[in-house]
Order: sequence, then C-alpha cells, then structure tokens
Amino acid sequence: RLGGAVGRIVCATNSNDVVHRTISRGDMSMRANQQTVSPAMDIQFAYNVERLLYFCSGGDATAVAALMATLEADRAVALPPPLLHAVQDTFVSCAVSDAQTLQTMREVWAADGYALDPHSAIGVHALRTTPRTEPTLWIRYSGGMGLGVHALDHVESVRAACEGGRVVCVLTAHPAKFEEAVAAAGLPAAVCSDPRVAALERKPKKFRRLRDPKAA
Repeated sequence: RLGGAVGRIVCATNSNDVVHRTISRGDMSMRANQQTVSPAMDIQFAYNVERLLYFCSGGDATAVAALMATLEADRAVALPPPLLHAVQDTFVSCAVSDAQTLQTMREVWAADGYALDPHSAIGVHALRTTPRTEPTLWIRYSGGMGLGVHALDHVESVRAACEGGRVVCVLTAHPAKFEEAVAAAGLPAAVCSDPRVAALERKPKKFRRLRDPKAA
C-alpha cells in the first residue's frame, strides 16, 4: 500500500500456531497455550491479525468486527473464502517446532558464525529448505463460511514466495535475552556477552513502590 517493492510476506510462528492456521486454512481458533523456547510468541491471538484482515477485506470494518465478535464469544471462527483468498494473495505461513528452532540456531552459527535468538531463528527456518516430509495441509470447506476444496501446501508456498528475488528476514531480538535457548542450541555462552547489554545492567535502577488501594 505504501509502494514498497514487496512480493509475498512469510509469517512464521512457533507451536502456538493460530497465525499459521489462520493464513493457511482460515482456522482462527484458540487452543491451549504451549510454553516454548520463543516466549514472545507464546500467545493465542496476535492483534496484528485483526489489522491484516481489515486491509485484506478492503477496509470492511463491519465484517472484521463481526469475525472478532464471534472469535471472542466462541473462541473460534472460520474466515469466509473471499477473505481467506485475499489473505493468501499476500501472506504465506509456517509453524516451527522448538527442535527446528534450536537446530536452525545451531546451523546458522556453524555456517556463518551468527548467533540467532530463538524468535529470529523461527523466521530463518521458514526461509530455509524445508524437508518435503513435512505434512501437506489440505483444506476442505463446506457451506456458509466455506468453499469447495482448496489445497495449500505451506512448504511449497513458502518456497515459491522466496524464489526469484531477494529475501529479507526480520530479526527480532538479541540472543543475550535468551540464555537458556542459546545453551540448549549448543552455542557458546560468549554469544550472550555484549558490552551494550552489560552497560544496561550496570545502570542505576529507579522505581517507586505503589500502594495497593485495596490494602488501605
């Protein structure tokens, strides 16, 4: 919309995969939250999805508000086929396990000497060659909110999105924030040492305790 030379956008997430399910099959449903090595993604709804739906619906605030109301009431809603197709025109997605996240951290460190934090590793994994043994996602819809039959293989979709041009992978954090994940990936502890982080830790901490009004 701003005129940037952007082809497709790949959205990668961890096993809390509501974003992946929404983009790949229109399944916007809440499930039990899972603890992972990428805690910033341990959520059940990313509010950017609502903005995504608004723009992909052509700015239909009424339709998006109705979807959000159903989601809030029932903890699940299916995207209407035209909206799902509009989403898939721009976005593809991938869900990444903890094992894949840590393996990507190891491989990038071994190949390039670059230490990824676990969230960044999820994005990098989505853009790397994915074994063809990963499951194909078949999407079947029927009635009101549904289509006929539509197949979307997220592995091939991600591959196709990354062909024929430069790919920019957005990295989100410094590994120093995730020492346990760095250790689990087998990276040297020294990658978490950064003079900028150490300088922050030495700065004076200022805070004020607030009185609990209920305790009065």
